Amino acid sequence: MNILVTGGAGYIGSMVCRRLLHEGHAVTAYDSLVMGGQGLLGLWDLPSFTFIKGDIRDADDTHKVCRDKEIIIHLAALVGESQCKRNVQDTEDINFLATWRIANQAKAIGAQFIFASTCSNYGISEHEELVDEDSELKPLSLYAETKIRAENEVLKIANDDFKPLILRFATAYGLSPRMRFDLLLNEFVRDAITDNYVLVYGASSWRPFVHVYDIARFIHRAIRRNLSGVFNVGGDNLRKSDIIVELQRLEPDLDIDIKEGKIDPRNYRVDFTRARREGFIPMFKPSDGIRSIADALRSGLFADPHSKAYRNG
Repeated sequence: MNILVTGGAGYIGSMVCRRLLHEGHAVTAYDSLVMGGQGLLGLWDLPSFTFIKGDIRDADDTHKVCRDKEIIIHLAALVGESQCKRNVQDTEDINFLATWRIANQAKAIGAQFIFASTCSNYGISEHEELVDEDSELKPLSLYAETKIRAENEVLKIANDDFKPLILRFATAYGLSPRMRFDLLLNEFVRDAITDNYVLVYGASSWRPFVHVYDIARFIHRAIRRNLSGVFNVGGDNLRKSDIIVELQRLEPDLDIDIKEGKIDPRNYRVDFTRARREGFIPMFKPSDGIRSIADALRSGLFADPHSKAYRNG
């Protein structure tokens, strides 16, 4: 298949490109390279790989990039609460308007459209019940608000010939060619290994988690099965305190600073039954990711894991 991956140089995108190339697809990565392009270096000389630098806000450019594709995997987004707050108009233009336009382009050319959304759309769940794809969405950030609006507009244009797939990813973790240490689990491991200190807000708050490699696996499975509709994609629901317990197994003398006065408003547990019914079983658990990230940090793989190069925004 001839596949376009927007945001192809990113934390998830660089893994998705590798998976699809490994499975024999022709892959075009489209990225503005705002966060760099090192994640694609190992793919550069592969004959089935193409890179195009561009901005998804450029309608003419995206039209040219999309026009010969059979599948469009739309990962490009402005992410992170602080970054979105600082760039409100960019967040609107990238996360909502560009998504709406690319989805319409996919429909016009008859391409399969896969949109990366987020489980943070659920925001908070009462009494710790599991939320599923039909649960009420309660966004607590501009990022989630724009993702929900984009989801709604994509679903509005669905018909018998255009059946988009919306993937609500759990909180991602794990090593990636374009590494990020501003994701919850990754950040906790970095701080534990490099500083022997972890600051925790809302230790009892629940979050769903999924390894970045398993995200790539699910996308490939979705293509093979021609899935459509909305899917939660994840593996484990953990409290922040559960992550700390795992870290203490690696670093028994770890200094844990739990701030009781400041509560993390996001608190939700997610049901992944729909994905399981499609045969998707995650390969990795958070404990696996913790160990591998810790090993990479201890080995000196990252010269400065606190560098801005490993953050989005």
